[in-house]
Amino acid sequence: MVPSNKYPHTQVETLTEMPSRVLFEAELKNQVENHPGNVALLVMDLDDIKFINDTDGHLEGDRTILHAWNVLDESVRHGPKRHSDVFRWAGDEFTVLLYGVDTTEKLVVIEQRLSDNLAAASIKASFAGSVHQASELQDDFFHRVDAAMLEKKQERKRLEFAELPAHKRIAGRLGSKLITFAGIKPPR
Repeated sequence: MVPSNKYPHTQVETLTEMPSRVLFEAELKNQVENHPGNVALLVMDLDDIKFINDTDGHLEGDRTILHAWNVLDESVRHGPKRHSDVFRWAGDEFTVLLYGVDTTEKLVVIEQRLSDNLAAASIKASFAGSVHQASELQDDFFHRVDAAMLEKKQERKRLEFAELPAHKRIAGRLGSKLITFAGIKPPR
């Protein structure tokens, strides 16, 4: 499934037709200004896209990104009324705005559904989310969630690397060509 054309052409990126970063920033601004404390944000980074690009080619990487967008979009829809939007931030990164989500408990349920659905589609991703704090500025909100996502991704990669057999950890420290030769995905 290709993303729908419900957005004006200038607000989607040309390659995938996904809602763009420009549209995300405008919608985040609108939500923070008009519905403070009543929106949640998820920031997500797909894992291993570089590995896919390097081993299976960039077209397969693009297919994986589009497939991830479709899984995310279908995971956060709730009937005909718009409750969320999924945007491509850049490269293999996505943002999800969840309208009317005003508690961490609601957000945790949605995060789990996203995680389960991505895993079922064999897509690995690192993500973090938070509910907007009523007095928080737009940029501060985004940077807080983005920093949490990066921290989670780094910690998960450290744990995955630590669980590898010793010979693969040594190969991992020697460089990406040896990592590929050792049959593992490189830590980032």
